[in-house]
Amino acid sequence: MTWNWGDVSPLAQTSGTGTFQKNLEKLVRVVSYLRETLSQNIVPRIILDDATELYKLEGERFDVVVTDPPYADDVPYAELTDFYYVWLKRALSNVENGELRPRFLPEAFFDEFGLEIPTQWQRFAPREVSENKGRWEHFGMRVTFADLLSRAFSNVVRFLKEDGLLVVYYVAKKPESWEALVDALWRRGGMTLTAAYPVVTEMEENIVARGKASVLGGYVSAWRRRAGERPLELDAAWEAAVAEVARRVEGRMKMVGRKNGATAWVYYYMAALEYLTAYFPVRMGGVELDSGGLLRAAVSLAFDALMRAAGVRLGDRAGYAYLALRILESERGYVDSDGLAHVERMTGMTHVELARLGLIREAETGGPRVAKRKVFEVLAPRSDAVDEVRRVYTAQRGRSPALDCLRQMQLSLLAKAPVSCTSEARHEALALARALAELAKAGVLDGDDPDVKLARTAGGLEWWR
Repeated sequence: MTWNWGDVSPLAQTSGTGTFQKNLEKLVRVVSYLRETLSQNIVPRIILDDATELYKLEGERFDVVVTDPPYADDVPYAELTDFYYVWLKRALSNVENGELRPRFLPEAFFDEFGLEIPTQWQRFAPREVSENKGRWEHFGMRVTFADLLSRAFSNVVRFLKEDGLLVVYYVAKKPESWEALVDALWRRGGMTLTAAYPVVTEMEENIVARGKASVLGGYVSAWRRRAGERPLELDAAWEAAVAEVARRVEGRMKMVGRKNGATAWVYYYMAALEYLTAYFPVRMGGVELDSGGLLRAAVSLAFDALMRAAGVRLGDRAGYAYLALRILESERGYVDSDGLAHVERMTGMTHVELARLGLIREAETGGPRVAKRKVFEVLAPRSDAVDEVRRVYTAQRGRSPALDCLRQMQLSLLAKAPVSCTSEARHEALALARALAELAKAGVLDGDDPDVKLARTAGGLEWWR
């Protein structure tokens, strides 16, 4: 089990973010930075304020605002702070006439009447921007996380100059949490996404996960004000949008040292969101898209752009879903529930349908159950052994003409097994084989992947017709 704090031996020399040595190195860097900053006569100001009010900043405007908002229901901050609040308020206070007198930030310890705040939860939980239905019921609150997030961001943006930049660091696994962010900034806040980059955060198996999808990565995104309404009919603009997304990603991928499917997908998805959030309102199929609809459109747009950039043309839905899974799978050949949600949006298929097609199956990945997230094995040959290809073929046989025929082609190469496919299935199987090869050529898939190598060879054979 990997914990989130430095609870290993102080003498340990192992690498990692939680060792005693690493924590000391971080402190040294922080102290060095502060010393250099203060030597330049720059006086930092630290204030404690409510993001929905910020009355202490009234009248000020900033070129850049950097924020790290809460991630919906990921961390119950108000409840957790009480574990250290009871002793911290005493450690940071003097005692006069038997009463606490804080040395700084008294508003964190005393209310407006000078009375000591018994617990953080009692005082601040109703005002916390997070998703906690039990807390809302306790305090009789009728709100949503999207409402709270929008209220905070609309207030923060007030302090941004007209040409100012809002930088948001956000990590969330639930699609609803991302919808809340896009709703707060794009639909309600009149902002457009100008750039976004992925940032790796926590490790794969993490006590924070608690049996659900753990927080593996986040995004640093930059937003600016949108210049009024700029309507977009996405159906009519689809071809131009696909080309523009592909153009934007081409330059960015050159900066990525180590390409893989998940990395490529992230950049295409972010580029699609950048393109779409520059417009408002956005209509598709004659319907104005809400924030959830915009995110779904971004997934489809990104996948279409990625496929076309790699020169992939494929008509078989199961084959398309298989490519999507191969792009988003981990190095070990698994996809978690969050990656699966993207595949569902790319293909219009549910995870149940993907399982029925023999493309995925729920898997056990080992490790402590409390920290383990739900994952699925992507059913693809992981070696060029005959038994391995047969294992996959058994799961996919008769489910998809393209995949069925491709597996027959691969077994024919390895074991001289007979191939029995219709002409239409042969055509789709060859298209799928070429798609795997093209994605590898583009650096999206691993060129040494057994499935890719077998498909590349099979795609050049015509004798079995």
